[in-house]
Amino acid sequence: SAIARVRAIDIIEERSKIETSGSAAPAVTAVKAPKNAPASYEPPTPLLTSGVKIISKRITHSALDDQFQAAAASSDTHDLERSPKTSPFSHDLAGVCERSIRRAQADGRMDDKTALGRRMSIKLFMFITGQQLVTDVEQHHIRVLMNGLKTLPANFLKSESDRSLTYAEIAARALTLPDDKLGRSAGTSNRHLDAIGAIVNYASVQDKIEVDRDIDTSSLRVADNVRSRN
Repeated sequence: SAIARVRAIDIIEERSKIETSGSAAPAVTAVKAPKNAPASYEPPTPLLTSGVKIISKRITHSALDDQFQAAAASSDTHDLERSPKTSPFSHDLAGVCERSIRRAQADGRMDDKTALGRRMSIKLFMFITGQQLVTDVEQHHIRVLMNGLKTLPANFLKSESDRSLTYAEIAARALTLPDDKLGRSAGTSNRHLDAIGAIVNYASVQDKIEVDRDIDTSSLRVADNVRSRN
């Protein structure tokens, strides 16, 4: 628990700088230049679902709700039967999530309750890690998620006011709470883990998006008899 709190303090400091400077956008959209690229090389702009905008400063659940609503309403999300080679799919996590839900529901493999749970899990991943593009997700970010869950207040989002707060603000509140008021059950933590794993896999297999192929969520699963807090 002490280790988890130290990690939380580090994240608070890092994210507070981002929220103050508004420097999150470049970090989200940065693309490394290929080897032997000319000096004039300009990295490609990430593909975004029409109507979806990268959150450049305060990543809150309220802002994420707007992103997901825009993605769900977009024609890009409804036009799934197309070739990724000639008509590439967008890279924003909101768009990938909504497309995965739409396809699964069209195939009769997902009900509305499960769809809601997937959205909640991906929003929580974005909230804790600050990542908004599936092409930027690395194994490191999955670990950041699981560590963040250990110090997340148990009553987070029970109050509507929580939706307007950033992760740094929530983590700062968590530092004042006793251990028994923090964390998530193993089952809940693993469901969030499975959701981000499913989204990365969907982006790779269905949308043919270049993602980090070394991501392994199985190595971060929480034992069923352990609360995700230590």
